[in-house]
Amino acid sequence: MAEIIEGMADFQKKLQELELTVQRKLLIEAAKAGAKIVREDAARRAPRNTGRLSEGMTIKVSNRESDVHEATVEVGPDKRQFYGSFQEKGTKHHRAQPFLLPSLEANRARIAQVMKEILSDAIERVAR
Repeated sequence: MAEIIEGMADFQKKLQELELTVQRKLLIEAAKAGAKIVREDAARRAPRNTGRLSEGMTIKVSNRESDVHEATVEVGPDKRQFYGSFQEKGTKHHRAQPFLLPSLEANRARIAQVMKEILSDAIERVAR
């Protein structure tokens, strides 16, 4: 797991003491909370023509369950706004207008804080 949150290794050790299904649920909850921050900022930053791109920002939890100590979420335009990836990365006919990556970069500290709070609160609740 890429350690986005400083100190995540400590949380992972504490999480490992919990049941696997509880671990996965908590990680997904924290990841979705972080993703919500990115989604909201990306919707604000998205290029505006019709407004549909900013309205069509979604959060998708990856179905990959190969590692219960990891949760992967994706933030991006829904299928109807497929052109959002062209906006983000550009094409040979259209310059890039990034909005997703800047949203992640600008909010890393806030995302980390929210995820830490959720995991800490959950571990305290379960420990009681």
